[in-house]
Amino acid sequence: MTPCTAGYDCSSGYLCAPTRTDADTHGCATQSCTEGYTCPSDALCESGSNTSNKDDHGCIPILCTEGYVCPSYASCDLTSSTRDKHGCTVITCTGFPCSSVNQACQRDTFGRYACGPKPCATDGDCDCGVCVGAAATKGSCAGRLNVCVNSSGGAPGAAGGGLGGGGAVGSGGVSGSGGRGVDSGIDGG
Repeated sequence: MTPCTAGYDCSSGYLCAPTRTDADTHGCATQSCTEGYTCPSDALCESGSNTSNKDDHGCIPILCTEGYVCPSYASCDLTSSTRDKHGCTVITCTGFPCSSVNQACQRDTFGRYACGPKPCATDGDCDCGVCVGAAATKGSCAGRLNVCVNSSGGAPGAAGGGLGGGGAVGSGGVSGSGGRGVDSGIDGG
């Protein structure tokens, strides 16, 4: 291992400080905001003894009572048990972002908002995959065979059929252009 004192470059957010207890095997240690690390725009450098909510670099989140503006789907409530690091509490699903496919904002029985399986009535309501359990009740979106297939086309490669040219024809699932029909999908002749 090359130490940082002999030319190893420490990653961004770290500095060469081999004598510090938090140093890694190269001698790189976490750089604090008092040592030149720049906190994110939604945080401030806390140089005092206040350690609550500090990250590894010494940055603390700006609270909504101190200038942070909560998103449109949240309000400032420092007393809420569901508040985020800025003191914002989700109050509506309108505009609430869910980063995963087939996920949507939902309110649970305790009144908390979170992402969960996207409700659906048909396959077309899903980002990809199929609508499961939509017969008489509201269903939820799910991937098909551990492969997420867009309802407007087929899947590439093995999911599209043996050797990539066949596949099971469907109206919203896996489609293909004919070819070898149904086989194991293994290239062997």
